[in-house]
Amino acid sequence: MKRAKRVRPSVAILGCGAVGKAFGFTLAMRWREARQRNELLLWSRQASRVRKLCASLAASGVPVRALDAPEEALGASEAVLLCLPDAVIKPFATRLARAVPARARRLPAILHTNGLLGAEALDPLREKGFAVGKLHPLWAVGAGRPFFLQQVFFGIEGDPRAMRTARALVRSLDGKPLSLGKGSGPEYHAAASLLAGGAVALVELADRLLLRAIPSADARTRIPALVALARSSLLNVSMDGTRSALTGAIARGAEETVRGHLRALRREPDALDAYRVLGRTMLELARARGSIDADAERRIARLIRAPGRKR
Repeated sequence: MKRAKRVRPSVAILGCGAVGKAFGFTLAMRWREARQRNELLLWSRQASRVRKLCASLAASGVPVRALDAPEEALGASEAVLLCLPDAVIKPFATRLARAVPARARRLPAILHTNGLLGAEALDPLREKGFAVGKLHPLWAVGAGRPFFLQQVFFGIEGDPRAMRTARALVRSLDGKPLSLGKGSGPEYHAAASLLAGGAVALVELADRLLLRAIPSADARTRIPALVALARSSLLNVSMDGTRSALTGAIARGAEETVRGHLRALRREPDALDAYRVLGRTMLELARARGSIDADAERRIARLIRAPGRKR
């Protein structure tokens, strides 16, 4: 394995897609603010991504260096972040493990940024003496523009030294760690995907309905209006929890209003299905906080039940 010149402390980011770029931009910004001369090492399967990211980060004043091969990171950094597609992580760990010298000195902690997989995905590296784990940003990182990961939550898991490294990185990002139990990745990531992707899908469905109601309004008007509404609901959740934050016809037990909703939604079958499914949880919340009684709950439950669905 080629030995790269070492500048401590340093972080290597292997993979310069949306998540890799988000880590790169945020680390560079935070290091610049703290006047730390940490080195950022970058590698991607697409060399053009590395060149573009290096150019974008050049103005930060943080030392940034492109690696010719990912194996160079093993001898040149204190922490390695694998910001790679899901299916690539396990075979990539095997590739890196093959490059470890027989008498390697202290090895860097290696963390993957996948939400579903646990630290065991990096077992080939663990067997070579690396501390391994995961560092997953609980944040919706899109591909369209640079994103920053400052002051967000991160799901972390792994070996003790990998956990210490993960916590140190989270602190450097001014974030908050969420320590995950072993094997909890599927539930954790399903929850994240349900909310992040589901929120986008709900805005899309609501926008289709709003387009029917306000045909003269374009997306530049409709989408901000819906996002403002969603923000108000989430703000209420953050302050008072889900039970108290629940609003709407189902929460009030307004049976005739629910009937009107169901009639309006017939022209958008996907939106109707979502209303029925989410309505069941709304009913549970409303009943738990006492805003509807048992009779109202039963009546509305019958209304929103999908045809052919048993109680």
